[in-house]
Amino acid sequence: MGDVSLETLIPILAIYLLAGFSKGIVGLGLPTIGIALATIFVGLDTALAYATLPVVLTNLYQALVGGHFTIVWRRTWPMMLIAALFTALATGLFTLVDQNVLTIFLGTILIVYSALTLKTITLSPPGRHDVWISPIIGAVTGIVTGITGSSVVPGVLYLQSLNLPRDAFVQSLGILFTVTYIGLIIGLGHHNILTSKVVGVSAIAIIPALIGMTLGMRIRRRIPEEQFRTVFLLVILLLGVYLFLRSLWRFL
Repeated sequence: MGDVSLETLIPILAIYLLAGFSKGIVGLGLPTIGIALATIFVGLDTALAYATLPVVLTNLYQALVGGHFTIVWRRTWPMMLIAALFTALATGLFTLVDQNVLTIFLGTILIVYSALTLKTITLSPPGRHDVWISPIIGAVTGIVTGITGSSVVPGVLYLQSLNLPRDAFVQSLGILFTVTYIGLIIGLGHHNILTSKVVGVSAIAIIPALIGMTLGMRIRRRIPEEQFRTVFLLVILLLGVYLFLRSLWRFL
């Protein structure tokens, strides 16, 4: 991966300022924005590695604060643990699959998630089938996270289907992103993708991510959340289309 040039570092820090801002307002978007935009400047493997520390730190706070951790964990722990395990295992695909193919997959995930969410399409509550559905969702979420860094499909969609109270749902997102990215750190480290130089950039990216998150939280009440959410999803949709077409062109 080599040394990080100033021409790469500055855009990465700006990206995490924006990603943290989004998370401060709507409670998610840090890894989605961070990884998707970073792939414009670096490879997907490096973009994933840059995201690890900012995502874990900001989401650990989100996971622990809110008073619903115990309830959420008891409700979702099978899915969460399996997601973390499969995330760590799936990172090995970086050595087997062309990164353009993986970036095409990331673009597809972003398109699917933003399109479904814009249309307010959600999964049906699992009910009594949750015993076997939860582990399957965890495994698929882990595989998708391990190769794209995105846990939204089907992880976030599954959590939405549980009809948790709003604060509990936000906390469940923090738990999901924390455990999957711990698995990602383990997997990337095992495959020598998480080098000391990359960790250094990831650590620096924590600062703009926290600044952006703080700013976003402060102005959350000044901007209609639903309006910002719609704009955010449209941007993610366009970004997904861009990544898909760009990587498809390179692959072909």
